[in-house]
Amino acid sequence: MNDREIAAVLAGLRTLQNVQQHEALAPEIMNTMTNGGSLVPLSDIEIDALCEDLNSSTPMVPDVSAMWAFVQQVARLSHSGDPEMLGPIDPDDSHVTLDKLVHKARALAATVLA
Repeated sequence: MNDREIAAVLAGLRTLQNVQQHEALAPEIMNTMTNGGSLVPLSDIEIDALCEDLNSSTPMVPDVSAMWAFVQQVARLSHSGDPEMLGPIDPDDSHVTLDKLVHKARALAATVLA
């Protein structure tokens, strides 16, 4: 999330917290908050903790150029079927293997999903 998105989520959480303290939530909001009744809604303390976490986190900006290079390598691999025909994944790497591509995919996914 970027700074604007985090600010919007924080405003929504604080509004929810304020409304919960003074009145009953609208049924459609309660339905969303509880996933149709299957979840227990967050308490004031849990909302505070979530807001604190969101305030302290920095937005994750994925390395788009690294992901694009990876996608190109996978496309060449799937087209040629021969991992030896690909260039290096990293500058200090002499050739690409399927294991290296899988490792690189996991590392890229971890940075995006973190």
